[in-house]
Amino acid sequence: MVILHIGFGKSGTTSLQKHVLPQLPEMGLVNQYNPVAIKDSLGRFRRGDTSEIQNLQTFFSQTGDQKTIISLESLIGWNPAIWQERLRMNRAAFPEDTTILITLRDPEGFMRSFYQQNLHQGHVIPPEMYFLTQEVYDAAHLTARPQIAEVFNVDAFHYRTLIQDYARLFKKVVVLPAANLNDLAFLPALDIHPNTAQLAQLRQAIQSGSVENRSYSQTAMALTIWREKLFNSMGLKTLSSYDHDYRIRFLAPPPSPRPSLPRRVLRKLASLVRLPRWRSLMHRGLDRMVPYRSYSLPGDIPRGKYFDDNAELHKKIRASSQGFAVFETPEDVERI
Repeated sequence: MVILHIGFGKSGTTSLQKHVLPQLPEMGLVNQYNPVAIKDSLGRFRRGDTSEIQNLQTFFSQTGDQKTIISLESLIGWNPAIWQERLRMNRAAFPEDTTILITLRDPEGFMRSFYQQNLHQGHVIPPEMYFLTQEVYDAAHLTARPQIAEVFNVDAFHYRTLIQDYARLFKKVVVLPAANLNDLAFLPALDIHPNTAQLAQLRQAIQSGSVENRSYSQTAMALTIWREKLFNSMGLKTLSSYDHDYRIRFLAPPPSPRPSLPRRVLRKLASLVRLPRWRSLMHRGLDRMVPYRSYSLPGDIPRGKYFDDNAELHKKIRASSQGFAVFETPEDVERI
């Protein structure tokens, strides 16, 4: 049996991955979590490498008698424009009887937090140039890489359609609002059944865990965008994580087990004179000295034609008696 947590990011996924899921094999509740045997295959697959599908299929066919849980939020696709592509890839790689777990949050909070995460990583553009309607996106994506969400198609952002499509192709879809994550009431829906003591231990771990990936404040966001505009006026830009050529990592020869003495000395000296990163200055400097005020997206940016339905679906699931929803057919999604 495979339990696949595909996303969304910015919906409590880090807390779940850090404080709960690693304990499940130790408690004997699942056989394996993010198996090491397919770690590299999953890493390449999530970047769009379809040649890894065969390796994943082989692994799951050989471990079908085991309960395996995989959590990798990028599998859902960060950009709504590639959700259908990622759905087809996931269906090809994972067994049909896989249980899908989707964690989500209110659409405004998700869009805001996802935009801020991109900005944290150095992809600094104003929100009005990031959130695009279908018409504008069709022109912009010709020079932006949709796989890494350099721009965001708001008109393709529709929770209901996404959930229906996964319910059509997989055995079961469990949808969990991030606000209801901490009580872990959804675990039995994944066929994970901790006893009373185990559940108490897991709840304690996630409820006492530190806040993960805190976002910039309103002031930090304004300063970051102002700094980027200054750089742009001089013909410069911030080097973001999107600008790194990850092929170098795969093509480069393996590093030596231990760097030479001169290299270690140079690294130590460099660490002593290195200026703090901008993100560190914002988080550990500005946001501690200036009263923290949460960032809000400008009111005039497009939210997409399905924004109200997204908000309504999230509200209904969050307020349901269980605090989550289980869908086994696309029609189940229509009824909520």
